[in-house]
Amino acid sequence: TPKTLPCCTSCPLKISRQPVGGEIYTGSAFTFHIEVTNFEGVVHYAWSHDGEAVGTDAQDLALPAAATADAGQYWCVVTDASETKTSYHVQLTVADLPGIATQPMGDVRLEGSNINIFVETSGGIQPLHFAWFFGQDPVGTDDPTLALTGLDVAQSGDYYCVVTDKLGTAVTSDPATLV
Repeated sequence: TPKTLPCCTSCPLKISRQPVGGEIYTGSAFTFHIEVTNFEGVVHYAWSHDGEAVGTDAQDLALPAAATADAGQYWCVVTDASETKTSYHVQLTVADLPGIATQPMGDVRLEGSNINIFVETSGGIQPLHFAWFFGQDPVGTDDPTLALTGLDVAQSGDYYCVVTDKLGTAVTSDPATLV
């Protein structure tokens, strides 16, 4: 909705609150907001997403259920009776919840042999972190592949990985049994 209030007619139009980007999951709501001061007459708002006009003539641009296609750069051009100002360009990242696309697989190995156990992920807000466990004990490094070398009988058992994304959402793989 256009905004009309009395203002300083000799002061330049000013964006007093820039829109802020974010990182969200698919299906989440997100709202961009802008505020202006020192305007003359009616203020109009023209929002853009990657260069395409979106939204209505309003201070807020609401995405009630974001899709991956909503990811990208957003900005707003504000116009009053005498001036036009463009906001900062801000980034919106939209991703599916993190998931395990390929579960780790166990195997039967001889003593002294080596094995690489790995997970493949889908979704999540980058960066992703990988925490491997043998039973309840942490093992390995922050990597989608757990390399075990010089195996012995004490390493037989279940291995699993907990994958955590930037927003702190975690998903746990199925166990991979090593015999």
